[in-house]
Parts: sequence; C-alpha cells; structure tokens
Amino acid sequence: GLHSSKRSEFPHSHFDIMLRARLFRTAALQRPFTSAVPKHVQAATLLLTRFPSFTSPPRFGGGRAHKLQGRGMASASAGQPYNPSDFDPVSAASLVKQGALLLDVRSEMEFSDGSVGGAKNLPHDELPIRISEVTAETGGKHDHKIVVFCKSGVRSGIAKEFLMAQGYECVANVGGLEEAEEMENLMN
Repeated sequence: GLHSSKRSEFPHSHFDIMLRARLFRTAALQRPFTSAVPKHVQAATLLLTRFPSFTSPPRFGGGRAHKLQGRGMASASAGQPYNPSDFDPVSAASLVKQGALLLDVRSEMEFSDGSVGGAKNLPHDELPIRISEVTAETGGKHDHKIVVFCKSGVRSGIAKEFLMAQGYECVANVGGLEEAEEMENLMN
C-alpha cells in the first residue's frame, strides 16, 4: 500500500544529508594534502591560509573603479580597508606626484617589455624575500604611500595585501597596466 513498512528508496532525511555533507567537508579540510589534490587547489588553500582576508581578486578585464564600486568592492580584496586610490588612475597619479613609491609587480620579463616611467620592478612573488628594498625606498616609514600595479590588477592585489600585512598603512592598487598608463598620462 501507500504506507508500507518497507524503507523507501531514499532513506535519509534532508537534515541527515546536510549533516553528512558538513561532516565530509570538515573531514576533507582536516586531511593533509595528497597528490590527489590538484596543485592549483593546494596553492589557493595556502594563499588563503597565509592571507585570510584575501577573498576574491577583481575579474579579468573588468578592473575599473566604477564597475567595482557598483558591486560594492572598494579594493582588490574584500578584507582590505577602503582606499579611494584603488583602481583610480587620477587619485594614484596624485599620490605618485606627492612622492609615493611606484611598484610594478609584474615579472622581470614583462617589465623589460616596457613599464610606466619611474616605476620600480619588484615581482609580487619576490616581495617576501625583497621586502628590505621596499623598506629602503620608504625610509622605513610605514605611513609612506605606495602605489602598485601589474597587468590586470590581480597580482597587485596580492602585493597590496602582503605590504599591508607588513604594516604599510597606505597602499593603493591602481590595477592593471592600462590604468597605470592612464595614471602616467595624467602625471605629464
């Protein structure tokens, strides 16, 4: 009949399924990495562990100030304090005119293909081992203004996060090379 004592084909309640899913996710997070875990997942997890406030970088090709502000994002990382110079070439040009350190965080090969005048090349993945160069350029002052850029705004977002974790208080991510070139044109 309709209410037979035989178990249904789907014996678990919605609550049971949700509880099992949560337990599985928790157990999966506690397991050490194995070769079965793709390298990009390992790298992303290590990045999030090292910089917990780094949540989502700007989307490729869409790193413009008005688009980000429309989505309620003030900077490349949701956990970063608001900085009006992020993705704003006009504000960034003003900071550089006032003596801010201008860092191109692209690779040395990309930098050799051309960059913005006055920019110092310091690849974002070398920042931890070359932080003394930033300290020397800023005179050891953590309130010295720094403007960073890369090709699209993603690596400069990572660099900004790292510099702020080192105690630098005013770091602006101007975004990608397109915004940096616009900033350079405004400075001339």
